[in-house]
Amino acid sequence: MIGLHRTFIHTQGNSTELLFFSSGLLIALDAKTGKYLWHYYTGANIITSPMAYAVNGKQYIAIASQSAIFVFGL
Repeated sequence: MIGLHRTFIHTQGNSTELLFFSSGLLIALDAKTGKYLWHYYTGANIITSPMAYAVNGKQYIAIASQSAIFVFGL
């Protein structure tokens, strides 16, 4: 069975809901409206929850998938 996990990432006045499947699919939705924002397939199982951070005012999320770390700018 493919596991579905979800988490919320709160960024400078915006909220993004991230849905991630153990199969490697990451989907971003607007947390208020549920509107689809983007998706990415990592090619391998996602093994951690995403982490949010900022550099010089720019928001990012990072997530590990098997032996790779993927970083996305928000």
